[in-house]
Amino acid sequence: MFWDGLFVWPCSETSPRAAIATRHSKEVYSEVAVHQALLNCHEELFEKFLEASLEQQERDPRLWLAGTDMPVGEVASRRLEVEFYRLFAPLGAPRYLRDLLFSNLRAILSLIVAEHTPARTVAKPVSLCVRSSCLSRESIQNLLSWFVI
Repeated sequence: MFWDGLFVWPCSETSPRAAIATRHSKEVYSEVAVHQALLNCHEELFEKFLEASLEQQERDPRLWLAGTDMPVGEVASRRLEVEFYRLFAPLGAPRYLRDLLFSNLRAILSLIVAEHTPARTVAKPVSLCVRSSCLSRESIQNLLSWFVI
């Protein structure tokens, strides 16, 4: 529902569905009426998505990602990196609702990325010398804990 293109592609000229809908809608409805109907649908989907539990919100991106031909972790990582989810908030939505949507989708995508990213292991040296002074094993472990997930 949310990730299958309903927010992104209905108005795109590159979408086959949009081409058919546009050709048909010009015969029946004015361009302004079609645009307003799409805006209303966008707002309604936005509200329904935010009313759903986090588990329900998580289901849509997972289903969409599972249906792609690309590695799930890579696609989720890229969507997270470019903040693609920002396109899902309708124009005029209150900032607090946009922030809630962005926060939820960031968290969901981060979980998916973490699930599909192999754990990294780091060999910890016994000592490290920097500018003629050596750090203890405990100091090195504390330092490395900042860099290892």
